[in-house]
Amino acid sequence: MIDKFNGLTATERKDFFKSYLPLLAKSIKVDYEPVFTDTLSKMMLRFTTSPGFGDSYNKTTWVDRESNWYRPDNDTISYSVCQKGFFPLADLSDEYERLPIFKCHAIRCAPKTKIKQKEIPMKSIKSTTDKMLDTNKEAVKIAAKLTVGKTSNRFILGKILGKFPWYTKLFSGKKKDVTENPFAKLVAAQTASAVVAHFASDNDKLKYISDAMVQDAMVDLSYNSVMLEGLLTELEGMINLPELTK
Repeated sequence: MIDKFNGLTATERKDFFKSYLPLLAKSIKVDYEPVFTDTLSKMMLRFTTSPGFGDSYNKTTWVDRESNWYRPDNDTISYSVCQKGFFPLADLSDEYERLPIFKCHAIRCAPKTKIKQKEIPMKSIKSTTDKMLDTNKEAVKIAAKLTVGKTSNRFILGKILGKFPWYTKLFSGKKKDVTENPFAKLVAAQTASAVVAHFASDNDKLKYISDAMVQDAMVDLSYNSVMLEGLLTELEGMINLPELTK
C-alpha cells in the first residue's frame, strides 16, 4: 500500500488528498473546511491547523487516539507532511505533522488504475477472419444455388404451362398466377427432382439444378407460410382418423 501511494504523480496525489481529507476530518473529528483552489501544501497546512487536529477527544489524548488508529489489524499507514511521503508509523517522529491514512477511505479516494487494453493475439484474429470468410463463402454458395433454382423453376413452369394447359386450371385460371404460386412451384420442383433421381441419377449437374429448384421453392413457400397453415388446418378438420390411431 505504501509503495502504491508513494508512486502517485503530483497531480494524482493532490486529487487523492482533495477527496481524502474531508473523509479523514470526519473520522478523527477535525473541523476542516476544504478550499478548492488550495495547492497540496496549503491543504496540509489548512488541515493540520484546523480545530481538533492534535487535540484530545472524549478524555482521550491525541497520542492515545493515534495508537488506536495504527493498530496492526487496521492496516493504517501515515503521510508525513514534512517529508511529503507515505510511511509506516514506526519510521516517523513528527508527532503533530503526520496524517493517518485509513485503508477504508484511501481505497475510495485512490485514482483508478488504468486498465491496459487486452491485446488480441494475431492467431485469434486470423481464426475469426477465417470463420468470417468461410461464412461468406457459404452464403455465396447458397445465394448462387437459390438463383439457379429460381431460374430453373421459371423455365420448367413455363414449359409445363405451355405443354399441359390443365396444370394452369389445377392451381389457378391464369398463367401468371400459377408462376407466382408457391405450391405450383414446389410441385414442379419436386417432380423435376424425382425425374432426375429416376432417369439421370448420375448427372451431377442436373442433380444440382433439381436440388436448387426444391430449395428455392421451399424458401418461397416459407414466405407464404400463412397459406400453408391454412391448408393444414383444413386438412386436419377434413380427415377423421380411425380409432386405433388416436
